[in-house]
Amino acid sequence: MLADDDTRQKYTNISYGGINNSFSYFDDSRLSALLHHKGNKSTNIEEWLRTLEDLRNKYNISVTKECDRFEYCSGEIRNLIIAYNSIHGYISLLICLFGSLANVLNVVVLTRKDLAAAPINRLLKWLAVADVFVMMEYVPFAVYRYLLFPGQVDRPYSWAVYMLFHMHFTQILHTASILLTLSLAIWRYIAIK
Repeated sequence: MLADDDTRQKYTNISYGGINNSFSYFDDSRLSALLHHKGNKSTNIEEWLRTLEDLRNKYNISVTKECDRFEYCSGEIRNLIIAYNSIHGYISLLICLFGSLANVLNVVVLTRKDLAAAPINRLLKWLAVADVFVMMEYVPFAVYRYLLFPGQVDRPYSWAVYMLFHMHFTQILHTASILLTLSLAIWRYIAIK
């Protein structure tokens, strides 16, 4: 279906700067000069930034930062979360490596012949095994997400496949860990009663 004359006229008048040809960002003489002298080494980044900031002010272009338009995502809590996200990768790696080592030692101790026969120790052993798997699986996620590519928005298909595995694996093992902890608490309650 062909567009009517008004629609066709509207789209033929679009330029880089706006809807009609009388308005263009590239008409600014300072920006034109910077674009023509792009190979000149005397042009520094400060001059570019100053010119772009002046253009932004001249044409009233607002810069919306992440989450600025939502009230639930602003304030001191948001600033705290952003500050913590910058160190979360390192903290989680430290916790995962230390926790994995400690849980492996638990498994080694609880599988000794004299301790392996008690049912409570079996529950504790499998709880430690589940926690080791959860922590070791979180390490590649933390390295990729928080250390290698912290600001990456578009991720490859392989990341989506890994996230599918990561979500299911951690949910299953967290659930198993919670059930083992509950059964341990019930067992101890019965033993005390």
